Amino acid sequence: KTVRANSRTACPSEWIRIVFDICLGGWIYTTRDQKKTMRAQNRTISNFRNHSTTSISGFASGINVISGPNGAGKTSILEAISAAALTKSFTDAADNTLVRTGADNFTIDTEFISDLGVGLHCLVEYRPGPPVKKTIFVNNDRLRRSSDLIGQVPIVALTPDDKVITG
Repeated sequence: KTVRANSRTACPSEWIRIVFDICLGGWIYTTRDQKKTMRAQNRTISNFRNHSTTSISGFASGINVISGPNGAGKTSILEAISAAALTKSFTDAADNTLVRTGADNFTIDTEFISDLGVGLHCLVEYRPGPPVKKTIFVNNDRLRRSSDLIGQVPIVALTPDDKVITG
């Protein structure tokens, strides 16, 4: 299935607005006292949670809203963004639980773009094994360690469980 992200100016609750603003619309980070943003441009998720193959495009800068009924895979899309930027889900889920039932691996293929037009292509492939194998490519170069990806796409996820932050 293909999903088109919709740009909105408001969301029903503040924490959702923050999550979508940071995770989908643009990550804000500072380098040399300049404000920069980076956002997901295109994404294909294969065999991840309940997604057999889902392509998402059209993320706007600012706020994006993904809507659908319970169990449609909205949170899974956010988990895939987390896995592409941090090498793991923002939930406590182990990688082997993210593989779609009946599948033998998952793939997350994402293109990010900065406000300066600099692109970053990230591909994460996970196979539970044995042996367990997680492979990460950034701009078609295979990373030797998962930790080499962290920081290339700044990301913060706030959820209702973060009551200390969200009140």
